[in-house]
Amino acid sequence: MPAGPANTPAHGPQRPAPDPAVPAALKAEAPGPDGVRHGLVAHIQRLIAAGEYDTPDRWAAAEEALFARARERR
Repeated sequence: MPAGPANTPAHGPQRPAPDPAVPAALKAEAPGPDGVRHGLVAHIQRLIAAGEYDTPDRWAAAEEALFARARERR
Protein backbone atom coordinates (compact mmCIF):
# COMPACT_ATOMS: atom_id res chain seq x y z
CA MET A 1 0.00 0.00 0.00
CA PRO A 2 1.30 3.47 -0.71
CA ALA A 3 2.43 5.61 2.19
CA GLY A 4 0.06 8.31 3.32
CA PRO A 5 -1.35 9.81 6.49
CA ALA A 6 -3.33 6.68 7.34
CA ASN A 7 -0.59 4.30 6.22
CA THR A 8 2.54 5.34 8.07
CA PRO A 9 4.52 3.56 10.76
CA ALA A 10 2.78 5.76 13.35
CA HIS A 11 -0.70 4.86 12.13
CA GLY A 12 -0.21 1.34 10.76
CA PRO A 13 -1.64 -0.09 7.55
CA GLN A 14 -5.07 0.79 6.31
CA ARG A 15 -7.76 -1.83 6.67
CA PRO A 16 -9.11 -3.16 3.39
CA ALA A 17 -12.22 -1.42 2.14
CA PRO A 18 -15.49 -3.14 3.01
CA ASP A 19 -16.29 -5.88 0.54
CA PRO A 20 -19.09 -4.70 -1.78
CA ALA A 21 -19.89 -8.35 -2.51
CA VAL A 22 -21.18 -8.87 1.04
CA PRO A 23 -24.94 -8.33 1.02
CA ALA A 24 -26.21 -5.57 3.31
CA ALA A 25 -28.29 -8.06 5.28
CA LEU A 26 -25.13 -9.98 6.20
CA LYS A 27 -23.30 -6.78 7.15
CA ALA A 28 -26.14 -5.92 9.55
CA GLU A 29 -26.56 -9.47 10.88
CA ALA A 30 -26.51 -9.68 14.67
CA PRO A 31 -24.23 -12.28 16.20
CA GLY A 32 -25.86 -15.46 17.45
CA PRO A 33 -25.78 -16.53 21.10
CA ASP A 34 -22.26 -17.86 20.53
CA GLY A 35 -21.07 -14.47 19.23
CA VAL A 36 -20.69 -15.71 15.64
CA ARG A 37 -22.41 -14.15 12.63
CA HIS A 38 -23.24 -17.49 11.01
CA GLY A 39 -24.74 -16.06 7.81
CA LEU A 40 -21.60 -14.03 7.18
CA VAL A 41 -19.38 -17.04 7.92
CA ALA A 42 -21.36 -19.17 5.44
CA HIS A 43 -21.12 -16.41 2.80
CA ILE A 44 -17.34 -16.15 3.21
CA GLN A 45 -16.99 -19.95 3.11
CA ARG A 46 -18.85 -19.95 -0.24
CA LEU A 47 -16.53 -17.21 -1.58
CA ILE A 48 -13.46 -19.17 -0.48
CA ALA A 49 -14.79 -22.38 -2.08
CA ALA A 50 -15.42 -20.49 -5.32
CA GLY A 51 -11.90 -19.03 -5.24
CA GLU A 52 -13.26 -15.48 -5.04
CA TYR A 53 -12.23 -14.44 -1.53
CA ASP A 54 -8.44 -14.26 -1.56
CA THR A 55 -7.77 -11.36 -3.91
CA PRO A 56 -4.33 -9.78 -4.44
CA ASP A 57 -5.52 -6.68 -2.55
CA ARG A 58 -6.57 -8.75 0.46
CA TRP A 59 -3.22 -10.57 0.48
CA ALA A 60 -1.32 -7.27 0.23
CA ALA A 61 -3.30 -5.78 3.13
CA ALA A 62 -2.76 -8.88 5.26
CA GLU A 63 0.94 -8.93 4.44
CA GLU A 64 1.35 -5.26 5.35
CA ALA A 65 -0.53 -5.76 8.63
CA LEU A 66 1.75 -8.69 9.47
CA PHE A 67 4.89 -6.67 8.70
CA ALA A 68 3.59 -3.72 10.75
CA ARG A 69 3.03 -5.98 13.77
CA ALA A 70 6.52 -7.44 13.36
CA ARG A 71 8.04 -3.93 13.22
CA GLU A 72 6.16 -2.92 16.40
CA ARG A 73 7.59 -5.90 18.30
CA ARG A 74 11.23 -5.03 17.62
